[in-house]
Amino acid sequence: MRKLTIDQTAAITAVMRLFAEEDLAKGVSSNQRMYCDRCGMPKPLPGFVGYSTYKLCNDCSIQYELARAEGEVNSIEEFVPSGKIINLDSRRRSSQGRLPPRLA
Repeated sequence: MRKLTIDQTAAITAVMRLFAEEDLAKGVSSNQRMYCDRCGMPKPLPGFVGYSTYKLCNDCSIQYELARAEGEVNSIEEFVPSGKIINLDSRRRSSQGRLPPRLA
């Protein structure tokens, strides 16, 4: 494991926040919600990132990328606690509208 510098942490966070900005620019509404496979909460759809079979909200995907960069986890399966996975297909879909292309 290695500790990231403040600048490295800020850079990873900024890049991950770009996903939300891109989604908003493409017309994905911030009123749309989807359940995150890590935290289990209905979060704004802009910024969700797909990893393998998991869909993580922007906050959780930032936490994952930071943990991966620091060597705390090696895979998404290590990061997503089994007790918080939402497996219901109906919950994986957004509450309204269409998914961003990287999640479809």
